Amino acid sequence: AKVWGEADPYEQKTIGKADPSLTPPGRRYGTPLYMAPELARGQAHVDGRADVFGLGHILFEVLTHRPLLSGKDTSEVMDKLLNLPFPKPSETAPEKNIAPELERICLKALEKNRRNRYQTVEDLMKDLMGFLAGG
Repeated sequence: AKVWGEADPYEQKTIGKADPSLTPPGRRYGTPLYMAPELARGQAHVDGRADVFGLGHILFEVLTHRPLLSGKDTSEVMDKLLNLPFPKPSETAPEKNIAPELERICLKALEKNRRNRYQTVEDLMKDLMGFLAGG
């Protein structure tokens, strides 16, 4: 069963009868606030870089104590996710004095183009651990 992203049509074929607890093929589920742009666009191949995006969003909230995106409804949030630049943590919460290196890490994890994002969660963690170690 797919918890995040788009269901694999193969999964439905192997079950026999449709299981209502599974994501139907072609449908996207997930929390729009944390959804990577490629998931929101319904791209066929979604990989671990979508998880990197979600972690970047969480890091943004930890740093700023504010959500990355907000809107009156899901449609407005999705429009912002796909079409508007994300705010910098330091501009969202200037009173937090966010370290420039930590902001760089956060923004790299939040790159809209997954090719420009950390390629793995391990790469993101390596930079975070380096920051925490003072390097």
